[in-house]
Amino acid sequence: MVGEVENWEELRLAGAAVKERALLGLADHLERLERELIAHGATVHWARDAKPRSTEELFLNSNV
Repeated sequence: MVGEVENWEELRLAGAAVKERALLGLADHLERLERELIAHGATVHWARDAKPRSTEELFLNSNV
């Protein structure tokens, strides 16, 4: 597939730049999302880290 696209390297670098910008602004994006969700009646819960706390949490998260 790579050989089929003329400007593959240019596209790869552009994609990497988009990813980097998104990750650098991730905290701001998440805080904006939280504000928008709350404004529309949602309740937002923040985790301390990425580790699941219980089987119930895993079940709830998989059904959201």
